[in-house]
Amino acid sequence: GEPLLREDLEEVISALGPKELFVSVVTNSSLPSRERLRSVNAAGLDNVCVSIDSWNAEEHDEGRGWPGNREQAVATLEAGLAEVHESGGGGLLEISVLPSFAQCWLLARIGRFSEIAPQCRLQINATQELVDFRVRRMHAAVRYGRGGWRDLRSTRVAEEQTFAACAPSFARGLPEVRCPEDLLDLPLVHDRALPWSEWIEAVGGTPPPAMPPGSTFDDSGLVITAAREGHGVALVRGLLAHDDLAAGRLVRLGRWEARAEYAYYFVRPERSARLEKVMAYEGWLREELAACGFDSRKTKR
Repeated sequence: GEPLLREDLEEVISALGPKELFVSVVTNSSLPSRERLRSVNAAGLDNVCVSIDSWNAEEHDEGRGWPGNREQAVATLEAGLAEVHESGGGGLLEISVLPSFAQCWLLARIGRFSEIAPQCRLQINATQELVDFRVRRMHAAVRYGRGGWRDLRSTRVAEEQTFAACAPSFARGLPEVRCPEDLLDLPLVHDRALPWSEWIEAVGGTPPPAMPPGSTFDDSGLVITAAREGHGVALVRGLLAHDDLAAGRLVRLGRWEARAEYAYYFVRPERSARLEKVMAYEGWLREELAACGFDSRKTKR
């Protein structure tokens, strides 16, 4: 049947939209007005299909038994495209991020985006997997890597340094750390993606043949949590540790630091790159990063 006959269609769409569903409506174009299209779009509709049996108007109208229906169907398509273009700043906005980025930095700031873009229903998907934009209805992602992902627009938004840090309570009473190798005499927290041996060498030290034991984590957010809880000295990434350092929950040990191998990128497919809400999120993200001292546009390379 014709879904736009339902007076509660917007309620149905709103109930389905926030979930992992792609909500589509197929219409014969007999009912859609510009106002109704705007209404279902605002409710979170992802897709509208308009039934056109033939681009030959006579064949289409004969098959439908409705003179003038093909012309009305084309008008519906044009109205739908216009509505999508004009409402690019509202509706659902889905962003994929790493769990560590969400936990350590993003969550404390996300309310400010809602203040500047109240028309957006922001949905954050935290995962360590790279989202496949060809099969997922995701608008954009914040990725950590080298950039240059195929068929995607990627903009470097932040670089960071890596350094040793621990809880203030753990730092009290420690012997003086005079060189990077002295850190290895302390209880260590290990990040699988950021080996101590490689960092010691990067800052000019000499790594030992075998690293001291300690707890190992495969998530940088958990590494920071372990250090904050006093489990040892950890190698941390500057952006993720920013808030804990500013609040005094972490302190640095030593002056040594190395540039992280990867950087943060704002990534989006071509289909959503020009949407107002996606550009608004990127602008907000850049401003928040710059306020923390991570402005890639001022990075000296």
